Amino acid sequence: MFKHVSTMEEGKIFKDIWEHTINKNHWLDAPYRKESIRYLIYDRKYKKPIGTVEFTPASIIPIETLSKRYRTDNIQIETLWEVDRLSLLRDYQRKGKMTYIFIRYSVNTIKHTFRKAISA
Repeated sequence: MFKHVSTMEEGKIFKDIWEHTINKNHWLDAPYRKESIRYLIYDRKYKKPIGTVEFTPASIIPIETLSKRYRTDNIQIETLWEVDRLSLLRDYQRKGKMTYIFIRYSVNTIKHTFRKAISA
């Protein structure tokens, strides 16, 4: 289950989980972008946060950076989002949770897009 980060408390939980991940893996962290949309990933059974995911609109990322990561010749940048700060706590890794998360997110995105298209 995804929960949009909308309170300071949820923001702190997001930051704590993400910082744990970057410290464990010795990664460098980039600044948070205000345009990004952040979600906490919850364990459905125990209703507790188990991970993070952040979506950043590609339109705010410099084209030089994008072109290093993606083929940008036929992409409408304003419709592209980058998945960032994707993390699961150690106890939830290697248990098939990521597959479920992406399938669930993809289905919800398709439903949202379809609803938006038929209501236009």
